[in-house]
Amino acid sequence: MSPNLPGDLLIFLAFIFNLVVGVLFFLIARGKTSLEDLAKRSYHVIALCIALAVAYLYFLFFSHSFIIKYVYDYSDRSLPFFYILSAFWGGQEGTYLLWLFFNVLLGYILLYRGSQYRNYAMVVFSSVNLFFLLILLKLSPFALMKFTPPDGAGLNPLLQDPWMVIHPPVIFVGYAMAAIPFSIAMAALIINDYSLWVKKVFPWVAVTAIMLAGGNILGGYWAYKTLGWGGYW
Repeated sequence: MSPNLPGDLLIFLAFIFNLVVGVLFFLIARGKTSLEDLAKRSYHVIALCIALAVAYLYFLFFSHSFIIKYVYDYSDRSLPFFYILSAFWGGQEGTYLLWLFFNVLLGYILLYRGSQYRNYAMVVFSSVNLFFLLILLKLSPFALMKFTPPDGAGLNPLLQDPWMVIHPPVIFVGYAMAAIPFSIAMAALIINDYSLWVKKVFPWVAVTAIMLAGGNILGGYWAYKTLGWGGYW
């Protein structure tokens, strides 16, 4: 079996079930409440597919499967454990998968605590996830090389820093969290609620702001320490 097949199949299945979830929650919002269990189970399938895709990409990194272009581009055999860990988000493809992974996990907030906004919010949220899934179908982190190199190209020396392990996950949790208040706000517009939704989203806006501020502070220190950009950053 080609080593790219499991990863690409998981992304494709997540794409299909994401469409299903969006359609089902739209129908539930229109009164088809009997579809609720199916919609929730379909969302669980998306979460499982993305989690497995993340696990599989890590397996490819740690097994030095350099026939996978993304693994070749951002790692090599001499790379220490923590930098292999952070090589996952060393390029665009892995970064989009990481962002989607956090999106899907945080989507459970809407699924179980979305109250009267849940159904339309899940439709909007599915549209957000659809964007990332379309990118990953086109720009797959599991794309193959034409041959198997003996070693990888390695991680950019500027990225071989402890802050590379910490900063990107923190900031991408903030990015992913921003989709929660956004989805609730869009749902509130759809159901003509122009005031009550503000109280509902406030905690998630606060968490988003904290994570983004923390991520920017970490990124600023990293840039100052590694690149010498200056305190103005």
